[in-house]
Amino acid sequence: LLQLKGVGDYTAAAIASFGFDLPHAVLDGNVYRVLSRFCGIETPIDDPKAKTVFSKLAHILLDKAQPAIYNQAIMNFGAIQCVPQSPSCGICPMKTYCFSFQQQQVHLFPMKSKKITKKQRFFNFLLFREGDSIWIQQRREKDIWQQLYALPMIETDCLLETDDAFIEHFEAHFETDLLQIPIQIIQKSLVFKQKLSHLQLMIQFWEVQMDFTDLANKTHCFKINLRDLTHFAFPKVILDYFNAHDFFKQM
Repeated sequence: LLQLKGVGDYTAAAIASFGFDLPHAVLDGNVYRVLSRFCGIETPIDDPKAKTVFSKLAHILLDKAQPAIYNQAIMNFGAIQCVPQSPSCGICPMKTYCFSFQQQQVHLFPMKSKKITKKQRFFNFLLFREGDSIWIQQRREKDIWQQLYALPMIETDCLLETDDAFIEHFEAHFETDLLQIPIQIIQKSLVFKQKLSHLQLMIQFWEVQMDFTDLANKTHCFKINLRDLTHFAFPKVILDYFNAHDFFKQM
C-alpha cells in the first residue's frame, strides 16, 4: 500500500484496518491528542521524534483482533469527546485513568514546541513633500520588500514617541546636524501594524518639511510627481498610507 503513489502512513493504515481488518494503528490528529492526554506524553507532537513515539504506543494499545473497530473508536473519541478546546472531561468515561485529567493538566496536552516568536521591527517612513512631488527610494538591500519602492526610512529599536526622539535618530541616521538645516515636523501618523510570517512590523509615517536635496543624494533618493505614483511598486502599508491621505486623488 505504501508503494502506491499518494498513499502515506495514515492512508495505508486506514485501508489495511478498515478494508482488510489488518492490525495497523491509524494515527491522525485526534489519535495524537487522545494518546498524549491519556498517557501524559510530553513529546511535542511537532517534534520529529513524535511519530515514532506515538506509533509505537498506538500499536501496543491496538486491539489486534478488532483493529477496524478500535481505530474508528479512538478517532471518533477524539473528534467528539476529547476535542481540542474545552473537552467535557467531567462526563468522560475515561477520566479515572486519564493522566492529564488526574493531574489537572488537560490544557497542556498535546504539547507543542515553542512557537516562533515574531521579531518586532520599527520602521519610520519619512514623507518629504514639495508641492505635488515626494522623495522615494528603491529598496535594494537583502531584506523585506527588496526591489520595491518606498519612502526614505529610519529603522529604530522602538516606537518614537516624541519629536525630540525623532530628531535624535534622524541626525544619527543621516549623519547630519539639524541645527544647520531648518526642519519642521508637520505630523506623525498613527501606528500601522503589519504581520509577516516571521515579523511584526510597527510603522509610523513622519511628514517633514526641509530641504532634503543634499541628504537625498547621499541616500539614493529621487523625487517623483504624485501623478507618477502608479508607475512604481510600493509595499501595501505605504499604499494604505497614500490612500488614507488621498494621494491618488491628487493625480
